[in-house]
Amino acid sequence: MTINTSVAGGAEHDVRQRFKWLLPLALSLPLLVLTAFAWLAWRDVWRSASFELTRGAEAAAEYALRVLDNDRLAADLANRVLRGLSDQEIRAREGELHRELQQLLPSLPGVLTVAVLNRNAELLLTANTFPVPRGVRVPDREWMVALRAPDAPDLHVSAVTTGRVDDNVFFAVSRRRTESGNGRSPGAFDGVIQASVDPVRLSADLAAIGGEHDVAALLRVDGALLARSTGFPFPPPQIPPRSPFRDAASAGQVSGTYMGQTLGLSPAEGVAEAHLIAFRRVRDLPLYVTTARPTTAIVARWRRTVALQLALGLPAWMALVGCALLLRRTQIKLVVANTSLEQRIAERTAAVREGEARLRIAQQAAQIGTWVLEPLTGEVVWSDEQYALFGMDCRRDGPVNYTRFLDDVVYPQDRLLVDAATVSCFASGEFEADFRAWRLRLDGTREVRWITGRGRRVAAPDGGPGQIFGVNVDITERKVVEAQLAASEAEFRAIFENSIVGKSQTDPETLRYVRVNKSLCEITGYSEQELLSMTFLDVTHPEDRAGNEAGFRAAVAAGEPYRVEKRVRRKDGAIRWVLISASLLPATAVRQARAISVMQDITERRRAEERQALLAGELDHRAKNALAVVQAALRLTPKCDAHAYARAIEGRVAALARAHTILAVGKWERAALRELIEAELATFQPDASGEADAVTSYQRVMLNGPDLPLASQAVQAISMALHELATNAAKYGALSVPEGRVVVCWKLDGQFGQLVLTWRECGGPRLTGTPSRRGFGSRVIEATVQNQLGGRVECDWDDAGLVCTIAVPIARVLADLCRESAV
Repeated sequence: MTINTSVAGGAEHDVRQRFKWLLPLALSLPLLVLTAFAWLAWRDVWRSASFELTRGAEAAAEYALRVLDNDRLAADLANRVLRGLSDQEIRAREGELHRELQQLLPSLPGVLTVAVLNRNAELLLTANTFPVPRGVRVPDREWMVALRAPDAPDLHVSAVTTGRVDDNVFFAVSRRRTESGNGRSPGAFDGVIQASVDPVRLSADLAAIGGEHDVAALLRVDGALLARSTGFPFPPPQIPPRSPFRDAASAGQVSGTYMGQTLGLSPAEGVAEAHLIAFRRVRDLPLYVTTARPTTAIVARWRRTVALQLALGLPAWMALVGCALLLRRTQIKLVVANTSLEQRIAERTAAVREGEARLRIAQQAAQIGTWVLEPLTGEVVWSDEQYALFGMDCRRDGPVNYTRFLDDVVYPQDRLLVDAATVSCFASGEFEADFRAWRLRLDGTREVRWITGRGRRVAAPDGGPGQIFGVNVDITERKVVEAQLAASEAEFRAIFENSIVGKSQTDPETLRYVRVNKSLCEITGYSEQELLSMTFLDVTHPEDRAGNEAGFRAAVAAGEPYRVEKRVRRKDGAIRWVLISASLLPATAVRQARAISVMQDITERRRAEERQALLAGELDHRAKNALAVVQAALRLTPKCDAHAYARAIEGRVAALARAHTILAVGKWERAALRELIEAELATFQPDASGEADAVTSYQRVMLNGPDLPLASQAVQAISMALHELATNAAKYGALSVPEGRVVVCWKLDGQFGQLVLTWRECGGPRLTGTPSRRGFGSRVIEATVQNQLGGRVECDWDDAGLVCTIAVPIARVLADLCRESAV
């Protein structure tokens, strides 16, 4: 530490003047000089000791106040964090609140931990233990008893004790819990918020303040020891009731010195030793700081001084002169030491003032205005920052009283709110209001700003209303952000809830639904309450669960989006195909990680794709069959007459084309049997112009049978068979003469499971029996009916006309709907 040499030099000069006549007096009165010196030394060492102890007590009291202010602030901040929360909500959000309290500790030196207890003395929350063991109750703790009382103090400092959970040694700085969400009436006891102080650490800090032989201690007014610079035993010793300290504390003395005893200074605790003790009250708290110095150390210091002088003064005059010089030097050292101590205290005081200056700078930087309201007169004292907060200047605008503040500064719609908060402060002791206010711009116009005000009423010593001390902070930017967040949340909710696709939020660890929209409920068939108790695997088809879970967790681990098509089982048991798109929303300090998912019902698309694939395969199959039939027709049709060959090939290809046309109308799934027969026979009856006429063909052809849908695989075969029968009738049979007729009948034979179609000709040329040669048409009919359809063909060449019976299995020729009806 740097000592001011000018101050030390001045002190040395004063000592030289004090002992100016010491040498002449020593020549004549050596004994008197030695005696006087001894007396002066005695007085000075005690005065110096008293001065040093008093300064040390003041410095220690200032330090203790800063530590306890931190604990008071920790309790206030914890109460603000828990404001509006019930005991049940605290337990439900214990992890989140534990982290918030834990984050307060690094910025509050001296605070060991913060704990919250309910009105039944049950531990709810701590900053250093999570989770809190259930059932820990401390109704016998003194802070619970004191704060439960109707006349409970604003702040209670307990004696040193041990924790029920972790066995740590501490003393507690406690206050009542207020403004909770438990529904208690104002002023009713609703629990305690306790900030703990480590007495061992505090004792070590006190040791750094005191001198080499000094003992600094922090005591309650009842004599309970809270900290001690020479080490802290447990349980700590107690200052006896009848002692100068207890008497001074009871009388309310702020500071003083006395001769007394301190406990626990010798190896055997409880042995008393005489000390010079200085005490200093810690501002308005029921606490004192004492600094003690053993009388033996003070006497030893005096003895060393006197012994040195006696050793040199008794032999001779020169020794007396030397003693006088040495005494003067010693006195200079004592004064310099006192000056050094004063300088140390001044430096400590300057450090405190510097801290206050920094706090003021921080207030200016953060635009924190401070104010004091005198309720009886309405006078208000504003800081410069408070004036600047509203664009005002103390020199230009002058003092502001409460009425002027409401009328000129507070926004009109918020005046009643501010006034009500001020009135309620006298009952609750707390002022709290967020309001709008006018701020004057440099150009003379005004703008509206949002202000948050917080204050506390300090009662007068005589029991009067006292004063309200408070701060104001501009929160306009925060309000803008809050409004933007609210709008964003409303927009998100509207998009989420009204989306036509299913949307959900899922816990990526448990896979449990956290939030679902109406469309997701409609897709799965479950209500919102049911889905919130399920995981997304619960609605996934069992065959898809393993792959779905593995793929999702791999995507989450890699931080990549996840996309999958899977099946879900609805509540009614129906299976739906869905497309899932999911991405991870990482965790933040106030929100757990969430997986955001979109579910789209693609069942109809999947079915269409399946139908398209089936149709493509069917089309490929039919094309190959058609080409094979054309190839066979080309190969087997007689080639004797080129014209007849061309017409035969053209007719057979046209039959295939008509079958494909009818199938296309039926979307390649089915075709009506009656429509197919009419289309084939209409082409074989010429009209007057020589062209086919479907209307005249109906007069020569009779159709009789139920409306039956043919399966797609049977249309081509039956069409070719009918074409060959019609071609034969037009060339050689009933349709070759005008009076000829053809009757086509069909029916379902349920007994044998067959479709029976009968072709009967009459009125045509008479037949002479079965032809001697089988033509191409007969071979086509047999090949298509027997080979493709698994049926049979029977031809009866009656002299009246051909009768051809075709019987095929129902399962091979009819569409599913007709087949189900037949069964």
